[in-house]
Amino acid sequence: MTLLINPGHDGSHEHKSHRAIHRDPPPMSLLYVAANYLRDGKNVQILDTHINTKWQGILQTMDFDEVGISVIIGQNLANAGEITRWLREHKPNVKVTWGGVMPTVFPEAIKAHYEPDEVFMGRMDEDLVPAWELLGQNFNKQQIPYYHMVMTSSGCPFSCSFCYKHSLPSGKAYKLRSAEGVIEELEFMHYLTHTRVFTFGDDNFLINKKRALKILDYMRTRGWYAEEVIGHFNGIDDDLIAAMGGVVQTFIGSVETASPRLQLLLNKNLELEAVPGKLAALNRVGIAANVPFIIGLPTEKDEDLELDWAFMERVREKAPWVRGQVYLWYPLPKTVLTTFAEQEYDVDLRFSLSDYERANFWVDEKLDGREFRPWISEERYAMLYKWGTRFKDVFHYPNKRGPYVLDRVLSGEKINLREDLRW
Repeated sequence: MTLLINPGHDGSHEHKSHRAIHRDPPPMSLLYVAANYLRDGKNVQILDTHINTKWQGILQTMDFDEVGISVIIGQNLANAGEITRWLREHKPNVKVTWGGVMPTVFPEAIKAHYEPDEVFMGRMDEDLVPAWELLGQNFNKQQIPYYHMVMTSSGCPFSCSFCYKHSLPSGKAYKLRSAEGVIEELEFMHYLTHTRVFTFGDDNFLINKKRALKILDYMRTRGWYAEEVIGHFNGIDDDLIAAMGGVVQTFIGSVETASPRLQLLLNKNLELEAVPGKLAALNRVGIAANVPFIIGLPTEKDEDLELDWAFMERVREKAPWVRGQVYLWYPLPKTVLTTFAEQEYDVDLRFSLSDYERANFWVDEKLDGREFRPWISEERYAMLYKWGTRFKDVFHYPNKRGPYVLDRVLSGEKINLREDLRW
């Protein structure tokens, strides 16, 4: 039997949320890999250590021949190393295979440092419907029914300079799933769990207007909702906004920066001036929005931060139910923007794998991330923390009930769903 493990990105659900029912995403990479195994007639199970924190005891009682671990940068990488060391000590005859972003970018270094038996590079066949039937108990029971996520594409048609996707060999292999295939997956998830709520986790759900309209119209006829939709603002128009109204609760659209100069550096090709009006239109049909920014970018100046602040003030005048989020830029390995920063500041941004275990994007005084950004002085790093904290506080959602309908709609179903799952 093959056991697929998600190492988790931390070890706890003890974090704040503006939702009445917090949502943690399922281990999508495992569900896709598992579908490939099942297609080949193999016996496979999954374990999410982010949900099952007592994973040592679970592993001790299970019988398996091979473990596959999906690994990304940060705490997830550290957890994967911990699991592998535990397996070497307690299950020495089990084969350990690592896959995911980190083994794809650093195959030889990963094998030398963490000593898995094998590394898998690239992506498996994502045309298959994820093996949702294997999810079993691998979700946070408190978030019912907020754990369903659908990926409607692979790769990306954009070439943002800060994105890791284009540091992967298959990063440009962009492919949209058909509307019929997405609807089939929604129906399957509904059959398994009776859920009426889904999240679209890829950035490209709205990129093909005809496809998006077909899926949204189908959801409306079924009485289903999308808790979150992620998209590029350039792809939103009046027709899509109308179709999302009453179906979508939150739209997530990244601005990254309101500085035209830095927009060119990021190669995001965002029509900045159209964004406030589109956010206002979303609010008018009852959709809240989350708008992330990135600070600490190479060549960033105070006037660039001032443009970010002024932009969000202009947005809030038009659309009060918009939340401004902010992250610190992290020099992801082998990305175009990381190479630019190395050349611009004459610094070496190649870190050890142990360093990458501590990679962070958060504006948080408890996380000392200046070592990953050596061109930023201590004084400016402290200023960025204060600025980012203030930005998130000022541009949070208003302290009154807004267009969040799902908590109310589903509150009566939560207990029934818990009893009615068909696992």
